[in-house]
Amino acid sequence: MLPVRLHIEIRKSDLVAFYKYLFWLSPEKSSFRIRRRIQNALGFACVPVAIVFLCGAPFSASLGWNLLFFSSLLFVMGYHLADKFVLASAEKGVMELLGAGKNQDLMGPMSIDLEDEVFVWRTQNSETKMNKNAVEKFGQTRLHYFIFTSAMSGYVIPKRSLSKGEQTDFETWWGIIHAPES
Repeated sequence: MLPVRLHIEIRKSDLVAFYKYLFWLSPEKSSFRIRRRIQNALGFACVPVAIVFLCGAPFSASLGWNLLFFSSLLFVMGYHLADKFVLASAEKGVMELLGAGKNQDLMGPMSIDLEDEVFVWRTQNSETKMNKNAVEKFGQTRLHYFIFTSAMSGYVIPKRSLSKGEQTDFETWWGIIHAPES
């Protein structure tokens, strides 16, 4: 089966997907996601209480029940909206970075050679050859594969660029490079 050459096209949306996965969606971030959602929810829940006390309204039982109701409602909303806030923030940050400098090698047509011991990532202007030991982890979503070479960097492969056979070849290569050494 090996070697295999895959031809892909990287778009801004693929780079955004990589950073969303890296900072929010990867399985390693599950406890962080929960903490962040709760922090966001508590921030939302404090709004009605702060407004009432800043306005100096006298406290009563009915006001207390209303505060409890609206704070609970905002807590639930904040918990569920945390994903949207974080992912929108990540997208905005990536778009700003992409617009800030020379990034011609981050997007456009590329090719990847998958071999037993190495993979070669080729862009229009450069070529990077990596030993299989340089691959730290692998991730995937419904739309992308991710090859991480460190905790903060890696490669994104959009599944839309691959045929079903190429996806199978990629997954086979991944199994080969992570097979236990004899």
